Amino acid sequence: MTSDAFLDGAVMLLQPRRGYRAGIDAVFLAATAQPQDGSNRLRVLDAGAGVGTVGLLAAYRLRKLVDVQVTLVERSRELAALAVRNAHANRLDERVRVVCADFLAPAAELEAKGLARESFDLVLTNPPFHVDAHGTMSANALKAGAHAMGKSDLERWARAMARVTRQGGEIVVIHRADALPGLLAALVRGF
Repeated sequence: MTSDAFLDGAVMLLQPRRGYRAGIDAVFLAATAQPQDGSNRLRVLDAGAGVGTVGLLAAYRLRKLVDVQVTLVERSRELAALAVRNAHANRLDERVRVVCADFLAPAAELEAKGLARESFDLVLTNPPFHVDAHGTMSANALKAGAHAMGKSDLERWARAMARVTRQGGEIVVIHRADALPGLLAALVRGF
């Protein structure tokens, strides 16, 4: 386990020493979180949150600007537990809740865990970039799960984002440039 500094040390995050580790893409994604339409309230979902980097950085940065509430969704129990610890260690537990669930689970299952239809103003996500049937998978199970998804899962991910984003809400996705045509095709159905 390591404790890593983000935002010049304002936020410290525990991460596994090996496997998937958050980096600059998480900082960029968190930086896109902004108050919307002059509202003083912002409900953010970090889908595929890992140790919570994106959502925690957004919550920290916006905490004095708006009433921000962030939900971190992570399917790995180990990473979700670290996200809980990270929220507590950074005194963000009142603004951040962690849900251990697969974002690709059926809608009813997600709703039972508090991820209701049209309940978020902003969805931030850095979904797995690779198709798990292509290339060599990491021997580290957490890293493999964070970097690869099934062939049709990007479309399912887009449907899940559309389901939980309120009318007029926004999504921000970090993905590979060569995946843009497929990503846009998946998004056009719900947005």
